[in-house]
Amino acid sequence: MALLPDELRSQIFRAVFVAVNNPNWQNAPKDFVPTFLEMWTKILNCVKKEGYLPRDGSFFQIILPAGAALELANGVLSKNRKYFAGNPELESRYTLWEPKNEIISLAFADDATLMSQNPPVTIDEWCQVFPKAKMTRVLVSPDQFGAKEIGHTGMFRDGNERLWEMIRDIIVDGRIPDNGAIRRWNQEKAKL
Repeated sequence: MALLPDELRSQIFRAVFVAVNNPNWQNAPKDFVPTFLEMWTKILNCVKKEGYLPRDGSFFQIILPAGAALELANGVLSKNRKYFAGNPELESRYTLWEPKNEIISLAFADDATLMSQNPPVTIDEWCQVFPKAKMTRVLVSPDQFGAKEIGHTGMFRDGNERLWEMIRDIIVDGRIPDNGAIRRWNQEKAKL
């Protein structure tokens, strides 16, 4: 949201972040750091060799052009805990953005990029990047919505239609799941 041009940002009524995270290695548990660094180093090498990030080249199974993939991998491997917001060209987009409506950050408890941390450190770090926004983080576990697994991309699997109903409840009716672990920034109570 913060990266959109001003003329588009002013048209956004409500922003919903679904499984957005900032899984850089500084937020990982110590026993996970070597695996994390190895995984992203392999991605970096794959991009340099292939000229792009192929689908089978990453845990996330996505295809990215070399420029975007190199920026992502280099950022994740950097020493900056908030590497994306820490980019001098982008930082003010986050720190100066004052949306009128609350931002919902929705995370799924079994998302591997959370690295089994409770509370979800990567999500909370990301939420804190927006110091002038009213933020609400909701942590949802699969069994709350009759799903065996949601994970990182589970909303797009057959059988998880109830999750989209939850998104509809948030966007249209302003109803935050009352059975999700909630944390708020810059506010007392959500007013959707």
